[in-house]
Amino acid sequence: MSANFKYINIDFNGQENSPTGYELLEALRPGRNLTWNLNWQQKIGNGLQLLLRYDARKSEGNPVVHLGRVQVSALF
Repeated sequence: MSANFKYINIDFNGQENSPTGYELLEALRPGRNLTWNLNWQQKIGNGLQLLLRYDARKSEGNPVVHLGRVQVSALF
């Protein structure tokens, strides 16, 4: 299991809703931003591995965005 928490303060004076601005800001907004994630990886049998991943971000003036992923890998 692993976890990560970041506080990011962005000073940006461009057009944030342009394709270039979106890429530069990595989907965050100018101002105070928080990102966090939690990963859980477990072997679930002979050659099977399970990965659960939760990511979230909070930008100033926007609600929290939650993302969840599940991955099962067969190792042979």
